[in-house]
Amino acid sequence: MKSMVINNQVKSALLRKGIRQSQLAKQTNRANSTINGYANTEPAPIEAMADIAEAMNDSVLSQDFSYMLLGQFPAMESDVLEENVHTYGIIQDFEESERERYEEAARMALTKKKEHLDKNDKDALWNYAMNYLDEIFVEMRHAISILNLLDMSLMQAIKKRRPLWVSKRYLKN
Repeated sequence: MKSMVINNQVKSALLRKGIRQSQLAKQTNRANSTINGYANTEPAPIEAMADIAEAMNDSVLSQDFSYMLLGQFPAMESDVLEENVHTYGIIQDFEESERERYEEAARMALTKKKEHLDKNDKDALWNYAMNYLDEIFVEMRHAISILNLLDMSLMQAIKKRRPLWVSKRYLKN
């Protein structure tokens, strides 16, 4: 069983959500001392991390845990940026326009067979893909900031949206 130190992530989530450690202990059916340990560098097993993420219903915490465990998208947190819907919308617009600058060259490269791509084509595809990834990263944080206004986590929204994605055949059932 894998365990990880999650003290910084848990402390930040408790602060964001305005929840005390004792409340989290009750919600996860764990002793106060256990939650206190996790908040003070005691490693937490994966099952505890899952229970904490579900109880906290905090998208940033879930992203942090996904990144730690699976290498998924890290949570977009910054010491510089103001965390609100407008900030992420502005950054999203910037990232979209930056990606669009690379799109024309990438589209031409995409018309070629893989074995005929030259260095310029590969560079064009790389720039386009990386800027697209930047845009996706910001868009995810923008969606999270909007969902926060609705008191909904990203995982809750995904669970609600999944049947639609299945019906559109974006996902298997």
